Amino acid sequence: MSHLVPALLLFLFTSPPRAQPASLPDAPSALLQPQSPTSSAPSTSPTMQDPHWLNVQQLPPGKANAVLEPGRTYPTSCNIDLANTTTLTCIQPSPYSPPRRLIFPKGNITAVFLEEIEFGPSLTAVLAGLGIGAGLGAGVCNEASARTILVCSLLGAGIGAGVALTPSRLPHPPRIRRRLIYRAP
Repeated sequence: MSHLVPALLLFLFTSPPRAQPASLPDAPSALLQPQSPTSSAPSTSPTMQDPHWLNVQQLPPGKANAVLEPGRTYPTSCNIDLANTTTLTCIQPSPYSPPRRLIFPKGNITAVFLEEIEFGPSLTAVLAGLGIGAGLGAGVCNEASARTILVCSLLGAGIGAGVALTPSRLPHPPRIRRRLIYRAP
């Protein structure tokens, strides 16, 4: 058993070969190598461009986005590198290997989303606190008049919402909110 530890450490800390990693079956269909531009491609005038694609082209480098491809149900998250009239190039960070450069042809993109990280309590937690607090407040004062039951339930709802809004000692992961900025016509 003790001979496995050095072998495992050697395996973990040796650098992987510099060859291109093999494509996984669930990997995005984006091109991993840049294509050489063709000179015979017709040039499009700025007035003929899709105005929604201009929103993608104007994104600053490093902006977090998600690209949805045809036939896929979940978008690929990456940081934008460059967007032009024909392609979207972005960098996909990976925790255990160098970041991958993904190139998506515009015709192979169904939608592009901006990813925004949100911290703080969720609306679901606040609404659950309101409901539970109101129910407990009404249950405590169930033998009183209707006005007292209403006051107790409102007081319980306030306490429940306050409990939901208080910071927790346990770390909560941030939520990622996706906002649509481009949908293919």
